[in-house]
Amino acid sequence: YGGNKWSCYITSFLTPTSMSTKSKEAKGSKEPKSAKAPKEPKSAKAPKEPKVAKTSKESKAAKVTKGPKASKVTKGPKDSKVAKVTKGPKDAKATKGPKVAKDPKKASKASGDKKKAVAGKPINKKAEALKKAFAAKKAIQKGTKTRLKKKVRTSVIFHRPKTLALPRFPKFPKRSLQSRNKLDQYAVIRSPVATESAMKKIEDHNTLVFYVDMKSNKHHVKDAVRKLYQVKIVQVNTLVSGTGKKKAYVKLTSDYDAVEVANKIGVI
Repeated sequence: YGGNKWSCYITSFLTPTSMSTKSKEAKGSKEPKSAKAPKEPKSAKAPKEPKVAKTSKESKAAKVTKGPKASKVTKGPKDSKVAKVTKGPKDAKATKGPKVAKDPKKASKASGDKKKAVAGKPINKKAEALKKAFAAKKAIQKGTKTRLKKKVRTSVIFHRPKTLALPRFPKFPKRSLQSRNKLDQYAVIRSPVATESAMKKIEDHNTLVFYVDMKSNKHHVKDAVRKLYQVKIVQVNTLVSGTGKKKAYVKLTSDYDAVEVANKIGVI
């Protein structure tokens, strides 16, 4: 090729015979594969016996004899129809197992779906969800604080509303000791009157005369005389003298003698 530098590459492309001969020799050296043994013909399957429709009694007996691991009997389309015809209402009830308690939430949902289906309206869950979402949106926009209508006042006078007034129920007394009655029988009657006019009243009018406390009244005097001298009183008259003392004229009943009472006191 005239000493060209590409001559070595050109010669390798022009002589492919050497490569082809080497590959043929390598293929010829391999051992031939052993012939596969002929497959045995498959044995013909035994023909299936025709199935006979079972009566209701036979089906019950078969169910009783079946165990947990017993294989299920395959029924054909015709056999299943025959079995359905032969079964009575009593057999169907007998085969039923114990009732399983249903979830109340699921039952309520199912009843609601049935009611909607009966009404003739198709159940669309997406539409219901959208309605709920819009309702929630309105509630949020409206807010909990709503404007209340102000009461219209027609008068200037404002009356305080009546509220609950509970009776007092103190837990402890404010005073440790109760206050003493200052106007008792000993404080009301100061002393008997022993003048000549008083003696005439005792003898002639059956009345007793006493100096009494200025704060006392006729009721106080009556109770004090009854407690001190154990007598019954008809009438009590009072007056304030010029000296600033209060006198009480106590008239006794006819059962009691004023002279005896004055003798006990020590006036006579």
